[in-house]
Amino acid sequence: METRKTRHGIRIVHGRHIVSELLAQPGPTHSVFDVLAASVAALSPGRDLTMLGFSGGGMLAPLRSLGRDDRVHGVDLDLSGARIFRRLARKWSGDVSVTRADAVDFLRKSTRRHACIVEDLSVQLANRDVQKPDVSFELMPSLIAKRLSKRGVAIFNLLPSDSRTWRELERGVMAPFEVARVVQLDDFENRVLLAGAALPDPWTIHQQLNAVLSLLGSKMAGTLHVRDRRA
Repeated sequence: METRKTRHGIRIVHGRHIVSELLAQPGPTHSVFDVLAASVAALSPGRDLTMLGFSGGGMLAPLRSLGRDDRVHGVDLDLSGARIFRRLARKWSGDVSVTRADAVDFLRKSTRRHACIVEDLSVQLANRDVQKPDVSFELMPSLIAKRLSKRGVAIFNLLPSDSRTWRELERGVMAPFEVARVVQLDDFENRVLLAGAALPDPWTIHQQLNAVLSLLGSKMAGTLHVRDRRA
């Protein structure tokens, strides 16, 4: 993993993959991080946000730019990205805390219900590729489902896998939830899976996300498609 300076901040990369996009000021990243932030802004029923796999907090610049003042708690085994975030975003970050912990252990020990959980875990492979760990499909979804509030929403940032098809990835993540929607992006290989006890229909979510992304000034507006994965 390496860091690269950009015109607007710092980018954390591993091979060809952007692991996090840190901005010096709130605003759009023009990437999947905008879609994650827009999903929180459109669907979260509360003002607290749990980020599993905080890295450099790439979705917080767009989230704060949207006027969201959610209290954020991040979890990560490696706090190097969080330290860069602290240095770069000190003036505008708001209420953000980051704990060095394994995400599974964190959820098992948690005793409260969460309004919104973003699962953005990834592992960096020796060939400079980045994939989701097996735990993201085998254990994490059920733990997240148990820790959500009644109207809470889970947001998963999915990556393609060498060993699972997209359908297998999606089924593994959505299994414990009553409703799931998948956001596909024209210009990125990521897919964003939204899950919970109740969610708007795909067309409504499509309109909501595009409206929020347009408000943000993100180039991601108009580049996504929302599918119902319960159908």
